[in-house]
Amino acid sequence: MTPNVSITGPRVLAWTLLLATLSACGTAEYEQRMEKTAQEIGQVVERRREFDEALHGSSAIGDTAVEIRVPNVFQASYQEGSSHPIDGQIDPRRFQPPFLSLPGHQLTYEAEANNAEEVPRPYYYYLAVTDGDPAQLRSGLLAELKKTFPDTPAGWENFEAQTPEGDTVSWKRIQVAGPQQFPGFARGRFVQEDGIFALYHFAEGEQNVLVGWRIPQAVASKVDMERLARLTAGSVRISG
Repeated sequence: MTPNVSITGPRVLAWTLLLATLSACGTAEYEQRMEKTAQEIGQVVERRREFDEALHGSSAIGDTAVEIRVPNVFQASYQEGSSHPIDGQIDPRRFQPPFLSLPGHQLTYEAEANNAEEVPRPYYYYLAVTDGDPAQLRSGLLAELKKTFPDTPAGWENFEAQTPEGDTVSWKRIQVAGPQQFPGFARGRFVQEDGIFALYHFAEGEQNVLVGWRIPQAVASKVDMERLARLTAGSVRISG
């Protein structure tokens, strides 16, 4: 026969305090989780707002399976042989960096910013998609850059970006600076001036995405290239 156990006096108080403590701990933990979730949602909303304010909507790069969001400072885009308001048919030196042929080059975007004399100078955003071994691709591009820019870095650096959801996307980057040709104001006229060229590489298997920025040094401070490059890098998607 089971004895009839009675909990009275101090024992009742002890059990009451224990249950209250456990309940409070559960409530505090739940509230902490809810607060953390709310903060994470807020961060996602803020990142999405930043992406939407700075970038166009996602679009495919040519007829490839790669999608990316282009900075909205670029409104005009060109394919090889496209009509251009100054060139007639776009000059190859405008369509590609004059010192580097990008494998799988698909699109070139062009915009302008005023220099200190309020003279508009063009700058560029290049998109390319190609198959092949990523390390070999980077090695070949590095060798080509060294032919024009003696101070080219010894290797590519890691470049990490975040998606709107907060996931990390890992790229490689190489950046060079020095005299290079930029378009003048008359058809067929190009001028030599100091400029920056930054090339970003993303690989998924043997699918390679290249994003290039080229800008005259005189207007580099007018364009937040670092921030825009990181945002657009965080938008890349490869389907299929």
